[in-house]
Amino acid sequence: MFKDDFKKELNTIQAEPELLDRTRSKITAARIQAAEKNIKSSAKRRRIARVFSFAGATASLAILLTAAFLFGTLFSGISKSKSLKEAATDPKLISETFADAQPDTTLPDAFLFDEPVFQDKDIRTFNSHAELLSRIKQTNKERNDVLVDYDEVKTTEAMSEDQGSVSAPENAYSQTNVQVTGVDEADLIKNDGEYLYYLTYSVLYVFDIRDPENIDKVCELDLTGDNYDQYALEFFYDSEMDTLSVIGSGYQNDIYYSEEPDSDIVGESRIAADCYFPSGYTTLNSYDVGDPSTPRLIRSFSQEGSYLSSRRIGDTIYLVTSNYAYYYDYENYDVLPSVKNGSDDWALVPAEDIYVVGQNYVDTFTIVSAIDSRNPYQEATTQAIAGTGNTVYSSLDTLYVSGTIWESYTDDFSFDSETLYSTKVLSFSIAGGNLTAKSAGTVPGTILNQYSIDEYDGYLRVATTSMNENWESSNNIYVLDKSLDVYSFISDLAPGESIYSVRFNGDRIYLVTFVQVDPLFVIDASNPMALEVLGELKIPGYSNYLHMIGDDMVLGIGNATKTGDDFVTTAGLKISLFDVADPENPTEKSSLVYGVSYGYSEVQYNPKALLVNAAEGIYGMPVNFDKAAGDYGSDYVSGYLLVKIDSSGNLRHEYLFENISDYGTCRGAFVGDTLFLVSESAIYSFDLDSFNQLDTVTFYE
Repeated sequence: MFKDDFKKELNTIQAEPELLDRTRSKITAARIQAAEKNIKSSAKRRRIARVFSFAGATASLAILLTAAFLFGTLFSGISKSKSLKEAATDPKLISETFADAQPDTTLPDAFLFDEPVFQDKDIRTFNSHAELLSRIKQTNKERNDVLVDYDEVKTTEAMSEDQGSVSAPENAYSQTNVQVTGVDEADLIKNDGEYLYYLTYSVLYVFDIRDPENIDKVCELDLTGDNYDQYALEFFYDSEMDTLSVIGSGYQNDIYYSEEPDSDIVGESRIAADCYFPSGYTTLNSYDVGDPSTPRLIRSFSQEGSYLSSRRIGDTIYLVTSNYAYYYDYENYDVLPSVKNGSDDWALVPAEDIYVVGQNYVDTFTIVSAIDSRNPYQEATTQAIAGTGNTVYSSLDTLYVSGTIWESYTDDFSFDSETLYSTKVLSFSIAGGNLTAKSAGTVPGTILNQYSIDEYDGYLRVATTSMNENWESSNNIYVLDKSLDVYSFISDLAPGESIYSVRFNGDRIYLVTFVQVDPLFVIDASNPMALEVLGELKIPGYSNYLHMIGDDMVLGIGNATKTGDDFVTTAGLKISLFDVADPENPTEKSSLVYGVSYGYSEVQYNPKALLVNAAEGIYGMPVNFDKAAGDYGSDYVSGYLLVKIDSSGNLRHEYLFENISDYGTCRGAFVGDTLFLVSESAIYSFDLDSFNQLDTVTFYE
């Protein structure tokens, strides 16, 4: 259940003049936004409702709010990208709008954004599984009644999957390229400078790499399970405690609960899930690898649902899954999420740890667990949200899960012309290894991947692409406060285009959109109340991933393009180096293109595949592209590419290891001056100075 400090009563405080001025400014900005009808999120409606609920308490406050609303309506034509800034910073505007307000007006703590506060109508918990099921059944019936005979509505597929990234620490050996420093992400390859761990086709290989000229395969561990009903996906490696944690997926037809559910709906003391489809689940198995040649299983944990993502901070792994409710009988407990510790029976997540957000149709549960990978005796903590989640972002103390929701219809089946899709964001406090549901909010549009979300100085920034009923797109950046209410925004960036990549870097935001050319936007975010576009660069092609090189350069990895009479097509793999030292005049300092009609790197959609050697300015990636000689697809390279940023700050080709991988899935790692490349069937070692091959070991004898 929620902690007591997240269930504050709406006590009032005596507002100091400075605090009241700040609050008035926020009210003005909120009213102008409402008048522009640009934000229709439930979070915004909740905040407005809270404001008006206090109008009867103090007459002066009622006058204040009415004046703010009228002012916002009169000036609804103010430019969207400037209205918040003007409303929040113009002293004359503020003083005229709130002329009737008195300094001694009292306002509630929740209204002043001190701490996240959940309202019962936004997120609800229940005392029993029976009560929860009853609510789900009612909500789904209401939704189905609205959707009857409405099959003509078009939908689009969800945005692309998660992507990962940020520079690895400068030390003797490479680490996974992650988004947030200190927040580890699971991958297929890890090393500690002495041993290299690699996962392929559900088999974990361990190599002793202390002598790069004599690589020794010390372990080959099959992780498919006794009945081949599991598949290993990726893993974490905790070098401090010699613990390796493998994430896998599996399916089974029956799930048994360890005790009788808290309801009379199902009377058996033990019930088996009567699934229309087999039940999918995700496992986390932790191994002691103090002796890398003989990994020893020390903990096994499973939760229902398909794997979304995970993070590791210290000794705690946060596992996120999505469990679709295949069931048609909402009086059956099988629709509720369950977890399993080791060989224990499956147990339902307690009712008080399952949350229902608003009145959303419930066909999916997003399940989050916190598991101590070092201590097998520490009980895991699990919470679930009734609603869709598909993208995960985490800071050091907060985990965010976001999902796309369709909001295009109303009760009379008319379209909302502002946006067809919105993004729901849920936050969980994970400070100190704990897991507590925290806040919920909504922003218009859809996000691209995890790099579309960033937490900075107490605010959450979210980059989205909006689509109206005419399928016309535009792009936006929203700033959310601690309660995940919209604090400010900038909208209508590159109308008709879509976001292809985003990189948040403190006070700067770099945004790439594309339709025919690649506009790189440089956005000033130093004032969270007034985002501002500083500069823009338009060049052919686009970047799917942006990687910061210090604060003044950005590495972009994407594709070049070819322009025909009436169309634009993608061409070779393009790697660009952007100079953003002058944010008002960004430039493409240099670029490399590999391929004529086709080029691809896994890094474009999985930045964890980028190898970073920041000390040497070397960046590695698997590549696949066609050669100039020969027809498309008949002559191509599938290998591993190294590029370098030289002393003059230019991007140059370093080396290409051709045809080292059959499918372009090669991964790299470095230890000192040695480069290790791992393909589907072998591991190679090379000298980084001469690129001479030192050794090769195949996986299969």
